[in-house]
Amino acid sequence: MKVATHSGRFHADDIFAIATLRLAGVVDELVRTRDEAVLATCDLRVDVGRKNNVSTGDFDHHQPKGAGERENGIQYAAFGLVWKEYGEKLCGSPEVALNIDRKLVQVIDADDTGRDLFFLELPNVRPYGIERAVMQFNPSWKSDTTPEQMDELFNKAVERAMEVLQLEITLTNDAFEATDVVKAAVKESKNGQLIILEKFAPWKDVVQKEADEALFVLFPAWPARNGEWVVQAIPASGESFTNRKNLPAAWGGKEGAELIDASGVADAIFCHTALFLATAKSKAGALELAEKALQEI
Repeated sequence: MKVATHSGRFHADDIFAIATLRLAGVVDELVRTRDEAVLATCDLRVDVGRKNNVSTGDFDHHQPKGAGERENGIQYAAFGLVWKEYGEKLCGSPEVALNIDRKLVQVIDADDTGRDLFFLELPNVRPYGIERAVMQFNPSWKSDTTPEQMDELFNKAVERAMEVLQLEITLTNDAFEATDVVKAAVKESKNGQLIILEKFAPWKDVVQKEADEALFVLFPAWPARNGEWVVQAIPASGESFTNRKNLPAAWGGKEGAELIDASGVADAIFCHTALFLATAKSKAGALELAEKALQEI
């Protein structure tokens, strides 16, 4: 299809919207224009045209009343509108598409529609997310950039967004496939407080939902490191830095001989200063670390 988006300076929502359409294989020709006569010749119009109507190929949110919002109040920008139509087709399942909408699409839509997702305690500090990284493909104000050069920069940004989006789709699909593996490990837990995975798999979402009593997860280091094993504290919620239970404070920041002395575990390697992760040279060593951490009141 012949697809149009606006010319000039670009943003993360139009970049990722076009990246989605390219991954979906529907872009035969792309034009960047605001000329209404040219727009009328196109099959799809993205982030331009002031209309939102899938049946006519319009995916814009700049009309006076916008293009709707999600249940959580985050309004749809161009990326979200395109993702709503093509996301499931790309991902192969509605669950994966919804997961990516929550962790990537909504972040970009919120940034474009003026919704602040980050409440900062530090002045003059702003999170540097993927939306900022993509917008850096725009030229400096000091550059004398031609429209043709702007199109080249736009295409480079789209290529980067396609890489990010494809990786996210692959990783999210793989994470969903790990669900049964992690659920089985939860059921096999002897005391409910320690979950042991014989092979690493993405576990946080499942453990947080399925194992209210669990405090630590044990798994082989991944990527593999000479047979090392890891014991990791379970976050209280989501990606929180607050743990259900910390590793012992006396271990924090220690490694090698210092950690061996502090923990009493002969093959202990390292414990993070934030007390959420420790490693040992063997499964038995990591298990001993976990058991000692559980015993500490």
